[in-house]
Amino acid sequence: MSQIRLLPAGRAGFGSTTYQPGYALHLQRLQRVAAAFLCAGRGGEWVLLGRSRHFGSAADAWLALLLVLHTLRLAQWMLGFAGWYDSHDAFSTFMFYFPFSNWLAVGPALYFYFRSLTNQEFRFGRRHWWPLTPALAYLAFRLGVFIYDIGWWHWLQGQRLPAHFGTKGPLAQYLNELPLNYFLDTASYLLIGFYALRTLREYRAYARYLNDNFSDTDQIRFRWLRNVLVAVLVGTAVTLVFGLVNSFVSPLNYYEEWYDYLFTGLLIYYLSIAGLLTGHQLAGLRFQPATDSNLPPALHPSRSRGVIWNCRCRATPPDFRRPRRPK
Repeated sequence: MSQIRLLPAGRAGFGSTTYQPGYALHLQRLQRVAAAFLCAGRGGEWVLLGRSRHFGSAADAWLALLLVLHTLRLAQWMLGFAGWYDSHDAFSTFMFYFPFSNWLAVGPALYFYFRSLTNQEFRFGRRHWWPLTPALAYLAFRLGVFIYDIGWWHWLQGQRLPAHFGTKGPLAQYLNELPLNYFLDTASYLLIGFYALRTLREYRAYARYLNDNFSDTDQIRFRWLRNVLVAVLVGTAVTLVFGLVNSFVSPLNYYEEWYDYLFTGLLIYYLSIAGLLTGHQLAGLRFQPATDSNLPPALHPSRSRGVIWNCRCRATPPDFRRPRRPK
């Protein structure tokens, strides 16, 4: 989540006076691996968005958003390695102002993907917007910085951009000197941890719900989803370790930061394959977690007798329905 450090001069993120040719060749190989990860992510995004639009599947749209967030983070490393930071033109300006690492949205997107996947009647309403407030506020903030530096300072006032060879505005440079990135990274780590743990807890309840309401649960148990949740937590911990080392131990170069982005690429592959193999129409799933504050009083576990799972199973296929015992 931390911004990639600028390296010494060189279009490809490394200069001949800094690294040996063999080292540069190894970096180029890493670039090709990152490109494969990025292509997998982009392909998965388009397929999921098309499937969501055609079948009206909200779960596919949330998974596509997760892929977008991870591929953008990987794209920052690739474009930085390709020399966009060091080109000293519009490409450098783009790198400074585009929100590549909006990981404030990862936690809520992961949670709403789980809700949409396990409840075919789940609808994203007004009360669901508040978890996305930090991510939307961050996007509005970055847009405001761009409007001030590029729109007002550079275009309207005709002033030259003062930082990084005329490619970075005064407000962006001032904010870069503040510990703002540390605050954003900490908030992102906390949100991802909170929503991942919450989703894991509700996944356990979902597994018990399946055992109590369905006989054939292989197709709808989504064991891979639990593995994704664990992988997201592990990936967050890996990114945290690399960020701490980069900030407090020793600054990392592109080669050393690659291993952090490698895990992001592997997670992109896993999300793409698992999401595409998941059925987009799974009738009969009506799982409702007990933490939902908008449940009717009659269905709230603390106010009803004998209600274990806050759900109603309608239009369930016969091969999934648990046979009723004769009275």
